Amino acid sequence: MTVSSRATEEQTRPYRVSLESLGARVVELRVGGEDVPVDALDGMLLSGGGDVEPGRFGQEKHAKTAGIDLERDELELRMVREALADGVPMLGICRGAQVLGVALGGTLAQDVPELSPNALSHADAQHAVTVACGSRVGEILGCERLEVNSCHHQANDSLGDGVRAVAWSDDNVIEAIEVADRPFVVGVQWHPERMSDDRQSKLFAAFVSAAAERSRARQR
Repeated sequence: MTVSSRATEEQTRPYRVSLESLGARVVELRVGGEDVPVDALDGMLLSGGGDVEPGRFGQEKHAKTAGIDLERDELELRMVREALADGVPMLGICRGAQVLGVALGGTLAQDVPELSPNALSHADAQHAVTVACGSRVGEILGCERLEVNSCHHQANDSLGDGVRAVAWSDDNVIEAIEVADRPFVVGVQWHPERMSDDRQSKLFAAFVSAAAERSRARQR
């Protein structure tokens, strides 16, 4: 299940290919489109896109915050909260990881370079991340340093209750979050759908596996 809002077919294709290659049936949700009840979903993927409106996490708009889509924010934040209550597996990618963080009561850094004087380039770049041992992401990708792509200028900052950071870049920007007491609620700041690394395909495989388990449970 992909929440893609106003994205073009070309923009959503990498997500679809990553999921459909694992046998998943993908249905895209768009602002103003069909209203699909969350309890009918087996899993929900939150894709990349523009910035979340800062009022959603109690801040004024930063000068560099851009690409805000109020209707998309409303749709995704509502669906994430409903999905959390219903136990729907979720995978957030880039903006999607930030939407998860906000929906779970966290805040965002609206401009990563302001977090640290030694901030790395996170826009159209590659850099290493360190993944926490004992985390779900660590079990999937390995608790080690990974090279990832990077295409963002915002990131999760303070985290809500029950949410933990499980990967960081060398400048301490949060690169992955998860909720330990849920079947599968994971957000990564990079774009695994654009990477050919076999380990990244394991992230999609784990998400699809969690969705398949929910499907089987709903049919019992």
